[in-house]
Amino acid sequence: MEDRSIEINSLVEEINARIHSYRFDRAMSLIEFYHGVGGDICAHPSYQKSRKGTGEFLESIADQIKISPSTLYKAVSFRQQFPDLSMFLETNHPQSWTKDVVPLLPGYEKKEKTEPTCKKCPIHCEKDQD
Repeated sequence: MEDRSIEINSLVEEINARIHSYRFDRAMSLIEFYHGVGGDICAHPSYQKSRKGTGEFLESIADQIKISPSTLYKAVSFRQQFPDLSMFLETNHPQSWTKDVVPLLPGYEKKEKTEPTCKKCPIHCEKDQD
């Protein structure tokens, strides 16, 4: 029975390693993607002519590619602040775009979680005591 437990633990460790690797690869892929998108936008002549990304320019692109304008602003900001992705990765070791990269960008403000405001729901509010 103990041998089987050791085998199962070994399998669990292998699967956890695979999960960790997958999550890291997915996060890195997203970080590289946004860095590239920011670079594409910054290098485009229309971006240079539009006073470096006035709202209308990025909003037009965002609408056409179905990515939120705020995400495009973040991608451009990321590329401008960290033009060399390999240097950024060496010094920051990010594991997530949202948790590790976005907070480093200019203008980032951490939003505080607020308590839900609902009325008489069974999840958040106390039940009526009739």
